Amino acid sequence: MKILKNILGYSAGILLLGAAMVLPILGLLWFSGIKYNSIWALFSYLALIMLLSFPIEALEKFVTHALSTGLNLSKQNMMRLDRTLDFLTSLWIIHFVDEWMPHVVISTTGEIIFAVLLILFTIFLEKKNKELDESLNE
Repeated sequence: MKILKNILGYSAGILLLGAAMVLPILGLLWFSGIKYNSIWALFSYLALIMLLSFPIEALEKFVTHALSTGLNLSKQNMMRLDRTLDFLTSLWIIHFVDEWMPHVVISTTGEIIFAVLLILFTIFLEKKNKELDESLNE
């Protein structure tokens, strides 16, 4: 019985964590004017974006690091380069998935808005994590 409680507790925690991650992104998509046939098409759209973004983001981080060390960029210029590459790769992934999935439609302007909102959301989360790390280290 205790094992069943643990499994149910972990399952509920995973669902809540998933909802906490997906709901803000759904809000960003709604704001950018997405049209979809079903909620499952929207979830598969998000899942495909996430699956494609992991390897491409790893490659982007490698390129950013290689360029920043090779060109001897300052920390501020490295951050600008990272944000620019992050925006371009996010836009490319969003556009690719939009063209590939017929059940989810987002305009080009919506793709740009969604990519910008994702970058702003990422900056916000990184700032909050930095503040949290600084408060824990005190």
